[in-house]
Amino acid sequence: LFDKVSTATQNSPTHHSNSKLKTQDSKLSSTPPDVFDIAGNGGNNRIIFINNGVKFIFAREGDDPYLIAMEFEIYSWQIFSYNEMTKHDIIVPGQKVYLEKKKRKAAYDYHVVRMNEDLRSIAQDYGIRLKSLYRLNDLEEGNDVKTGTELRLR
Repeated sequence: LFDKVSTATQNSPTHHSNSKLKTQDSKLSSTPPDVFDIAGNGGNNRIIFINNGVKFIFAREGDDPYLIAMEFEIYSWQIFSYNEMTKHDIIVPGQKVYLEKKKRKAAYDYHVVRMNEDLRSIAQDYGIRLKSLYRLNDLEEGNDVKTGTELRLR
């Protein structure tokens, strides 16, 4: 059985949105979840959370893919792959870092793109693969979306 913790109490998240579901035109909509189940503890007193059935952590100051991989006894390529990162991407404190492969579909039906969001950040927020987000929305890889666009997540 998992405990539930609001990320607002962790001082880690980059947003403090409300994850309650709203019915709009008979569709299930949401803002990204901000309350997560706890899967357990990792090294360095780090809490491992669950989002969309996938384990992740919140990055801390000084984290990089190599240190996180060592801490959780996985390969660095897995951190890069699971988080759709390149070797040039920088991990920032509060960022979700997945320790397992993300799902093809989210627990929510759709998401409306907000200002300053991109597809990668939306994929990270919902624990869904970036390639799946492109496929579900008939988008070409590399294309981005405008604020207000409704994206399918399932």
